[in-house]
Amino acid sequence: MATYIKIFARFAPGVKFWTDTEFVLYADLDERGHYLIFQPLDTPGFFPGSGIIFSTLTGQQAYQAEHLSDEDVQTQFIGVLRDIMVPNPMEFTFPRWTRDPLFRGTFTNWGAGVTVKQQNDMRAPIRGELDREATLWFAGEHTSRKYFGYLHEAYWEGKLAAGLIADCTLRECRSSDRTTNFKREAGEFKQGVERRRIHGRRRMWT
Repeated sequence: MATYIKIFARFAPGVKFWTDTEFVLYADLDERGHYLIFQPLDTPGFFPGSGIIFSTLTGQQAYQAEHLSDEDVQTQFIGVLRDIMVPNPMEFTFPRWTRDPLFRGTFTNWGAGVTVKQQNDMRAPIRGELDREATLWFAGEHTSRKYFGYLHEAYWEGKLAAGLIADCTLRECRSSDRTTNFKREAGEFKQGVERRRIHGRRRMWT
């Protein structure tokens, strides 16, 4: 599991000290990746009038922040912003995904050397003696072999699992037209992503 957190702060109405750019970058003199990116949401096309700005931390920076108190993280957050431009926020919050016993991380991150069998084992249903006796299916971004870690793949894996469940519940694991369509839609989506990726590579080199 990898970790990736967004730290949100909301400032008083009318207190807007940032520009309408999408990203504000910060290069710390001592620590690489220390509050590297800030993104204001109080900009046209996002969430104007919200007074919200957030920063993203990943890897070791995120692990460290999760083990600090909200007050300590806010002090770091505001300390960096103050170097750039800022007053104190009205509200301050961020999720501690790694420390949440229901998650223990933000998204799946398969390491080097993971086998196809190991990935397939993650999505394999728990079965009885017969396929039609399967009672528990698994779906999410972590069950995808190609697009693990991404929201769109959690959606498509869920549709695929729903199709399999419907097949086994209603038709003793034989595909129906409806669930076949779910599977085809997911397959076409993946093929389309792959085609766009290949096309992008060709354009890059031509």
